[in-house]
Amino acid sequence: MKLTIPAAKLEDGGSIRCEATNPAGMARSEAPLKVCEYEPTQVAPEFIQGLTPAQANEGDRAELECKVTGTPAPDVKWSKDGKELKDGDGIHIESRPDGTHKLIIDKAKLDDAGTYRVDVSL
Repeated sequence: MKLTIPAAKLEDGGSIRCEATNPAGMARSEAPLKVCEYEPTQVAPEFIQGLTPAQANEGDRAELECKVTGTPAPDVKWSKDGKELKDGDGIHIESRPDGTHKLIIDKAKLDDAGTYRVDVSL
């Protein structure tokens, strides 16, 4: 036997009992049903820590960092002066499970100066 509740509500929760009888007797089984409040499966991205101004001497390592939340984990894109940046050629992009995202420039050059931006989306 199967009991289906097509659109469960909080008040449907409680003890559910199933009884079966035939000429030889009766059997009964009971179990609790917990109906939880609806939680959305998607949560819009939000910055917990935004980008802050950074400075590096020529030849030094430069890091830009932010932290975001969202469900599912947001897609993060980095850009410099409107041009999208990719991992490679002295630039490393890191994404950690805790929502921390980093753009790392191994050896900063004068032409690395500019306006950096991070965009997040689901």
